[in-house]
Amino acid sequence: MPDNIKKGDRVIVDPYIYCGHCYPCSVGRTNCCENLNVIGVHVDGAMQEVVTHPAHLIHKIPDNVPSEMAPLAEPLTIALHALHRANVKAGEYVAIIGAGAIGLMAALSARHYKQRLF
Repeated sequence: MPDNIKKGDRVIVDPYIYCGHCYPCSVGRTNCCENLNVIGVHVDGAMQEVVTHPAHLIHKIPDNVPSEMAPLAEPLTIALHALHRANVKAGEYVAIIGAGAIGLMAALSARHYKQRLF
C-alpha cells in the first residue's frame, strides 16, 4: 500500500493499468498506453473482498472531500477539460450533448463560468 494510506482510509483506485514504457506513456499520455489493461475489461475485476493493485494507482481521498462527492471527480475533470479546450468565454453559448454524469458536470461547470446553455 502507498506510504500515505493506512487501513480504513477512503481511496480511489485508478482502473487503468499502463506499462510506463511505450511512447504514449513516456510523454504522459498513459490513457493511450499501447499495452493498457483496464480492470474489469482486460483483467479480472474488483468485485471481491481482497484486491491487489499497483500502489501508484491508489489515491487517498482527502478528508475534506465528502464520500458522496469523490466519485464525481473523474466526470468533473473530463467536463472541465472539454470546456477549457473549447475556449468558451463567459456570455457565449455552449451546447452540451448528453445527460449522463459528464454532461451534467459540464452543464454545472458552464453555469459556474457564466457560459450560456442552449
